[in-house]
Amino acid sequence: MDRGREWHRVKANLPTVPIYEITLHPRENDMLLATHGRSIWILDDLAPFQEYTKTPSTSAHLFPVPAGVQRNPAGDRMRDFEGDRQFFGENAESGAVLTYRLGSDAKEIAIEVRDGAGSVVRELRGDDLKDRNTPGMHQVSWDLRRAPLPKVKGEDGGSRFGPGDRGPFVLPGTYRAHLMVDGTEASSAALEVRGDPDIAISDADRALYLETAGKVYDLNRKAIEAANTLADLDEQVQAAKKAVEKSDLPEAASAAMMDVEDRVADLRRRLGVGRREPGPPPEDDVRGDITRLRGSLIGATAVPTEAQNRVLQKAATDLTKAITDLNEALGKAGEMLRSLGEGGFYPALPKPVPPSP
Repeated sequence: MDRGREWHRVKANLPTVPIYEITLHPRENDMLLATHGRSIWILDDLAPFQEYTKTPSTSAHLFPVPAGVQRNPAGDRMRDFEGDRQFFGENAESGAVLTYRLGSDAKEIAIEVRDGAGSVVRELRGDDLKDRNTPGMHQVSWDLRRAPLPKVKGEDGGSRFGPGDRGPFVLPGTYRAHLMVDGTEASSAALEVRGDPDIAISDADRALYLETAGKVYDLNRKAIEAANTLADLDEQVQAAKKAVEKSDLPEAASAAMMDVEDRVADLRRRLGVGRREPGPPPEDDVRGDITRLRGSLIGATAVPTEAQNRVLQKAATDLTKAITDLNEALGKAGEMLRSLGEGGFYPALPKPVPPSP
């Protein structure tokens, strides 16, 4: 850092071996080390070392971020039967790699990526930055996508052949990453996002594709929110039903509970909540329609087809109707639970303790 007056060892995963040649990659700004072993060792991106002495060692600093390129990695590269002559290194993390330094321990670290208007398009925190709050240099990768979709209660996160929980790519352009330390911005750096150069698509068509993928993603988030609300409602209704199963309910209360159960069962089918019978999904499963549409968009990079646009319009209408019916069911359930409580049926309170033996 000071032309050799003081030395610092970079360990990483570099073994202790003789190094006979060092060269710098002119385009990638990487350092390549050559040994007499069977491979070379590459230090990706020298910018953090080149910028290291420009900031006080006691402060937090986000180093310049190399441009991130959007790519969909191939999933068909199975090499289980090629013997021992496989000379492949690990690929670099996909997306943009952000390097930052902390001068002291921090309770909470976050990185916010904002667009040109200042809106947050992605936030990395919690598990994304686990064990990266200590003094020294740290790295984290952003996959150039919006945040993953939340989980649906009772589901394991999707099937092997589904789109998973990945968010859509953000639009290529210039963003800014902000390093937040204990709730305060400590440093920021420009971040360029580039589209996949191997895909022949115009900027306008790519923007239309990503805009459509974003609309489907937003629908999917709203459908998951509705599904989780329905799961909570179903749980409460089933708990009330079990609590009063041995009670002699008035006819009106029984009818109200049956009405709510019917509404919940109908919405469970339409929002794809809970287990289904074997066979194709129901035709009115709006969350399933949205998930399949998102899968078809994630699996390609092209202008959305007319069929995809029709499915999108229908799914938006169906989801709006399902959410309206869900909110109505919530109101009916509230009325039902209040009537059970006022009648002394639910929630069932413990019997009073006699004051004397």
